[in-house]
Amino acid sequence: MKRDAAQREAIWSRIFPDKTPTEGLQSQRLAQLNMAGGNIRNIALNAAFLAADAAFKAADAAVQTHGGFGYASEYHVERYFREARLQRIAPVPQEMVLNYLAEHVLGLPRSY
Repeated sequence: MKRDAAQREAIWSRIFPDKTPTEGLQSQRLAQLNMAGGNIRNIALNAAFLAADAAFKAADAAVQTHGGFGYASEYHVERYFREARLQRIAPVPQEMVLNYLAEHVLGLPRSY
């Protein structure tokens, strides 16, 4: 039986969201800042934050798509989810990255 994309709408909507994420626009701005000689530490921290967030969202969508099999080691989805989650807490938690960027990029007072 041949199935079309409409029958798999729940999966397609998780893989291809309707709206373009603003993270891509931020990455473009960071690339322009780098070309202009901007602070590389800020660029690297922001890129690491965005990459960890994107990896976690992709792994979460994969677990959700696979359902109960998302936790089965035979499908490797559980390993991807575990590794993506680790990127959000190690070597530096995302909250500390946000604190640093708020203080050094946005000029906000120290909050920790």
